[in-house]
Amino acid sequence: MKILSIGNSFSRDAHRYIHALARKNGAELETVNLYVADASLDTHIRNYYADRRVYFYDFNGVETDFCVTLNEALSADEYDIVTVQQLSRKSLGTDSFSPSLERLLEIVELYQPRAKIYLHQGWEYSPDSAEARAVAPRGDMYNSLDATLSAIMEKYPKISGNIPSHRAVNLAINAGVERLYRDGVHLSLGGGRYLVALVWYKSLFGAMPEKHLTALDKPIPAPDLQKIILCAQNA
Repeated sequence: MKILSIGNSFSRDAHRYIHALARKNGAELETVNLYVADASLDTHIRNYYADRRVYFYDFNGVETDFCVTLNEALSADEYDIVTVQQLSRKSLGTDSFSPSLERLLEIVELYQPRAKIYLHQGWEYSPDSAEARAVAPRGDMYNSLDATLSAIMEKYPKISGNIPSHRAVNLAINAGVERLYRDGVHLSLGGGRYLVALVWYKSLFGAMPEKHLTALDKPIPAPDLQKIILCAQNA
């Protein structure tokens, strides 16, 4: 299976461990993440038409200094799944998705007519962070995200699957998982990133992995590991 993600730092978080996790469980998976910091759907459309070589090419969860255009990445290989996503702070209502999402879906279909398109659902910011307070009252960011992303899935039948990272993160917050974020927005290098890797694994392969990774960039506190696994499964 080959996956291309048109994303930003959230897809970079999600990609860090999914290749290694699939490999440990005997699954063939090749991943490419196109990283532009803070990229929205509008950003991707502007980059495409300007043919800007600004996407860092992350391969199998490893960051590189190699940059490509969106056109080049979509033309380079044949993918089974292409994921798209919107910034979380712009996902608190459906207005910011149109017309950029429609155009991006058309672009993906032009280059990758056989690929399934999945929506990667970005998560809420840390509830106690300044970033979260700036975009929504306490506790409301998740509810707005969930409602918006559900509406987008219903509105766009071309999107054939979803990866509910936002639900797993919310469940982990409620379960009291420690060190879930590394700042107010991005997930921790250990538990946070591993949580979304598990969500991706189940979304792609239909079941939770039987074997888990032990070598992560940061260790997961023992009390949190089972919570993380359960939150990913329930998401």
